[in-house]
This record gives sequence, structure tokens and C-alpha cells, in this order.
Amino acid sequence: MREDVAVNLGISLDELESSIVQSLQRIDQRASPGDVARIVDQILNSGLKDVNPDAPSISQLRQAVRERNPILDAELFRQGFTTTVRSGEAQALLESWMDSRPGMGYFLAPLAGNIDD
Repeated sequence: MREDVAVNLGISLDELESSIVQSLQRIDQRASPGDVARIVDQILNSGLKDVNPDAPSISQLRQAVRERNPILDAELFRQGFTTTVRSGEAQALLESWMDSRPGMGYFLAPLAGNIDD
């Protein structure tokens, strides 16, 4: 998602991430992947708002993709990339896969609490 947004804004994501890491290191601050990703998202979100003040944030775009694709949502949960799923359909898929694919790491997922109906 970050890559697509960066490309559309004309920003080199590699250069941006490298610059952030170097800046954090110069001031003796931690530069973990999560820290860098959070700063990248802030910069890209700012760029999106400059182009269109009504544009959704990167986080909102990710949520929308997961809500529209329950299979992706269920797999992201199973692989540990998320702690909840965005739809009842993704929950049902995980429950079905628990029965049909035992031993594959599928288990019931909590539903995210901020889903608009």
C-alpha cells in the first residue's frame, strides 16, 4: 500500500525510508522498522491530504481492502500481520478452514471494533 501511494505521489519509498533511518540515527533515536513505517505513513498521508483534503489515510485504505477481501483478511490474521479481522465473512472463513484444514494454523479471530455498518 505504501509503495503504491508513494509512486502516485512521485516519492521514492527507498530513498524516503533511508533518509528517515539516517535522520533518526543522527539524533541517536531508535530506527526500528515499525518506527520508520509510522513516519513514512505520516509523510505519505500528508502528501495525500495536499492532493485531496478528503483523501483517506493509508490505514483507512488498508482497512477498506481487508473489508472487501475476506480471504486476504483471514490470511493476514492467520499469518500474524493483524490481530483482528474486518468482517464476519472473514471470521466464517477461518472457522470453516479450522475444520477443513486442521494443523494449518487457522483459529477464530476477533472482529475489529471500529467497523462501520
